[in-house]
Amino acid sequence: MRVTLSDRTPPAKVKDLWYQVRKKAGDIRGDLPAGIIGPNFNDEYGDVYSALYMLSARGSGWPS
Repeated sequence: MRVTLSDRTPPAKVKDLWYQVRKKAGDIRGDLPAGIIGPNFNDEYGDVYSALYMLSARGSGWPS
C-alpha cells in the first residue's frame, strides 16, 4: 500500500484521508501472513508523520 498526499491536498481533507488509510490498512490485516504484527497506528498527535518498514525474504510466501 502506498499513500501519497499532494501538496495541493486541501488541509481540511487530510484528517479524513488518514482515517481512510488507517481503515484500509486494517482491512488487509487478515490477508497478511501469520506472525505479522500490525498494522498499528499511533495518532494521538495533531501532526501526522508516517514511516512504514517492511521486510521480505525468499520463501516467506509474501509478497511473491
